[in-house]
Amino acid sequence: MSHITHCMESAISLYRDGQYDAADELVSHLLQTNPDDGKLQELHGIIRNAQGNLEGAIASLEYASLFIPLSLAGQCVLAQCYLAVGQRKLANEIFRFLISRPRLTPSLLPLIAAGFTGLGNHQLALEACRRAAESGIDNGEPWFGIAHHMERLDYPLEMVTTELQKAIELEPRRIRYRIKLISIRQRMGHHTEAQAVAAQICLDQILSLRCADSLKRLLSIYNDAGDDERSKTCQIRICELETDDDE
Repeated sequence: MSHITHCMESAISLYRDGQYDAADELVSHLLQTNPDDGKLQELHGIIRNAQGNLEGAIASLEYASLFIPLSLAGQCVLAQCYLAVGQRKLANEIFRFLISRPRLTPSLLPLIAAGFTGLGNHQLALEACRRAAESGIDNGEPWFGIAHHMERLDYPLEMVTTELQKAIELEPRRIRYRIKLISIRQRMGHHTEAQAVAAQICLDQILSLRCADSLKRLLSIYNDAGDDERSKTCQIRICELETDDDE
């Protein structure tokens, strides 16, 4: 194994451990003597993006593309950076290319979905979420994403609730899934069903909420249902958030 390859593997390991500054320092040192190494430049761009250095990430990735075809992950990061700095046309072109690929690493699909969401293209975001769900990702996010984009595309709300229930089955403690299902049920006029979903939310989950609007929605439901314990917990949490805002 060459010295560069060994150091790159070390930098990748640091990056995966979230030690972005250490990874950046190692790669920057290698680039001093190997500035035209495309793989090094691509890795540098990915690390810079993780550090929040978007302009630096774009510069590294664009320079890397002069020497190598960027990996699909590198292209995805570049598209994310373009979108973040307002270069929407370039971001759109890359995300469209990526979604056209028949085989994608499952971890890229949520990023592509987020990209299309940022571009306001709910149809392609929905496609990316569906592909993520089909890939076997073991969390509820793809199903939640499917529900979100179906709602934005005016699918029947009953179909939206079906996808939300799949998300809840996979991650029953993710409260935002239940809150979204409650909201949809209320829009459908199914208030008894909304109360049943709200009754499944634990007190510690209510206390973890940071959205006052969600808490007020839950408070109204619990008051109507006569659920004094959860109602009181909502009131306590709302007061805590208001106190935090005043400080």
